[in-house]
Amino acid sequence: CMFIKNIKSLILLVLALAVFVTPVCAQEYEISDELISYGQEVYSGARSFFNGRSFSGYCGTYVRCQLRAMGIFDGKFDFRGNGNQWYSNFEDVQRTSGGYYVYRESGSDCLYKLTEKYGNDLKNIVLSFPVQAGYSARYPGAGHAFIIYELKDGVAYYSESFGYGKYREGQIIAEDIESLMERYERRHGSANGAVLLSEYDLEAEESDELLIQEVKETIEILSDINFIVAEFAGISQSRVAV
Repeated sequence: CMFIKNIKSLILLVLALAVFVTPVCAQEYEISDELISYGQEVYSGARSFFNGRSFSGYCGTYVRCQLRAMGIFDGKFDFRGNGNQWYSNFEDVQRTSGGYYVYRESGSDCLYKLTEKYGNDLKNIVLSFPVQAGYSARYPGAGHAFIIYELKDGVAYYSESFGYGKYREGQIIAEDIESLMERYERRHGSANGAVLLSEYDLEAEESDELLIQEVKETIEILSDINFIVAEFAGISQSRVAV
């Protein structure tokens, strides 16, 4: 009887792990050859900053080394820390050592907030969670973090610091936001937040767009005024002629 109970417990444990390690998506998302090649390049570069070793679940180190490989960190003023520190690492930081602009959003809906503010095609997002796998909110351990290379039309393209299921360490995975957040928060707690690292000043671009819109509206108003003036001048001339 004890043997059977142990077997049942083992089966339940395997099934529980399978729920996490296999991304459950409504559909399979295609990953472009260009993005696959980019992911391989970043992974190779990240390993070169880790003495060529595999990361084996050291997520904070994997994030840091990827940011070095991507040019977002310059190697002189890099952040370090566990997975649950990578959101707070960027607090009060406007630009990284590599010159990238920093935009932070907190909470479970952090990815949705970023897309609402900055569009549906974003790159270089660090996503941080408070609880390490197998730990609890009371004893959170090191937490977890990873980088989303691209977030496009609601689909996240990211890689992990460890291999699982059919995915190798560093291999790009495609998963929709809802599925990704549900799966990771079940294992790692509600997200600390997401940090978007942009090569361009997105808020300045928003300001420029607003300025352009205001100029267009002003031109339209001036055109209407000129039309009214011209109409009035035409009426006045016709009255003088009479």
